[in-house]
Amino acid sequence: MFCPQGMDAQGDDFRNIYQSGYLLGDPIDFQNDGKFNHGNFNEFDHGFEFYAPQTMLDPSGRRIMIGWFGLPDVDNVTDEYGWAHCLTLPRVLQIKDDKVIQKPLPELKELRKEKHATSVSLDQETKKWSEIAFRTYELKLTIDAASYGKTGLKFRVGAAEEVLFYYDADENKLVLDRSKGGKLSTKEYGTTRKCDFDITKFDLRLFVDESSAEIFINDGQEVFSTRLFNEEMSNGIEFFSEGQANIAATTWRI
Repeated sequence: MFCPQGMDAQGDDFRNIYQSGYLLGDPIDFQNDGKFNHGNFNEFDHGFEFYAPQTMLDPSGRRIMIGWFGLPDVDNVTDEYGWAHCLTLPRVLQIKDDKVIQKPLPELKELRKEKHATSVSLDQETKKWSEIAFRTYELKLTIDAASYGKTGLKFRVGAAEEVLFYYDADENKLVLDRSKGGKLSTKEYGTTRKCDFDITKFDLRLFVDESSAEIFINDGQEVFSTRLFNEEMSNGIEFFSEGQANIAATTWRI
C-alpha cells in the first residue's frame, strides 16, 4: 500500500489530487532478484478525501487500517479556523478474490443508540424519512434498485443542500454526488465520484459524523468517503428512484 503522486485521471479512477491504494502480488524473493510480481494498482476508496492510510495488527490478528480524512496541498474549508482534516473510521482488511475488502470495525456497533427502521417502495418518486433528523448516525440499507435510471439515497438534506449516493442502472455504476453538499474543498477536482458496479440488489452501511461520511457497499466490497460541511439544519434523509425499487433501512443515532 502506498500513495503515488502525479497520476493522471483515467475514466472514473484517480480523480483526486493524490491517490492511495495497493498492489497485490507474489511474495518478494529477497534472496534472488528481489522483484515484486504484481497486478494493477487499485485505489482503496472511491471518494474524495481518503489518503495516507496506516495499518496495525491487533491482538486477535486483525489487520486494521485508518486513513487521513483529508488531502495535502489543497485549500480546505476549515483553513480559516486554523485546523484541517481528521481520521477515518478503523477498517478491518481482508483479501478476497484478488481484492482488498474493507469492513467497518465490528466494535463500532457499540456506538449505536436510538434505533429506527422503515421500508419503502418507490415508483419514479422521492420519499422522505420524516422521523429522522439525526446529525450523526449509522444507516444500513438493502436496496433492490430499478432496472433503469437511478435509485438511491439523499442525506444531509436541507433547504438548498443534499448529498446523493445512488446506483445508476443505465451506466452500471455507483455514484457519490456532493455538488449540493454545502461548502466544499477541492471543487476543482470535481464533485462526483463513481465506480463500476453491476449488481441491482445490494447492501450498504453509511456512517455520518459532523463533517464526514463513509459508505461501505456489500460488506466492504466498495468504499466511498467524503468530508461534509453543511448547514446545521441539513439533516434530512430521503429515498428516490427513477423506476420501481424497494429499500429497507435501519438507522441508529451515534
